[in-house]
Amino acid sequence: MTAIDTGTVDIIALFECLRVCAIYAKVGASPFGPGCWLRRSPEAGSSPLRAAIPDASRESGARERVQAIVLGALRHWIERRRQVRRGWQADARRLVWHDEPGAYYEAQRLAARARASGQTGEFIHWAKVAAEVARISPRAKMDLAVVQAIVDDEMRRGRVSRSDDD
Repeated sequence: MTAIDTGTVDIIALFECLRVCAIYAKVGASPFGPGCWLRRSPEAGSSPLRAAIPDASRESGARERVQAIVLGALRHWIERRRQVRRGWQADARRLVWHDEPGAYYEAQRLAARARASGQTGEFIHWAKVAAEVARISPRAKMDLAVVQAIVDDEMRRGRVSRSDDD
């Protein structure tokens, strides 16, 4: 299971916004509907830019099509986030089932290993798994000194393996 790092999520969100804007342009509508604060009349002293924004209500059904597209994209994004969340919840349950007292330490170990190897997405995933283990398991041990020792050990191993590769 791989997780997407936050930088990738931001890029995906940007491309999704650009895709939705392209769809707006294709149907000849504007993402700024009649109730939007950008839709002020030119008589009221608004800027020429605001006056140039086309009205989505001019084309019959354009506004409804645009809303359906935006809602579809939003539903898709929410479902993707749910899939990612279910992934780390399943990993947390698996660790707890295998070794409940040591599950938190194992998740922290996997997070530190991913961090040491430069896998940002995996690091975020396993950090969230560790948080989920802490949430669902009352018997998981969570000693900060042990976690710090695990992180130090994995970071040391990561440096040694990278120096061996050079």
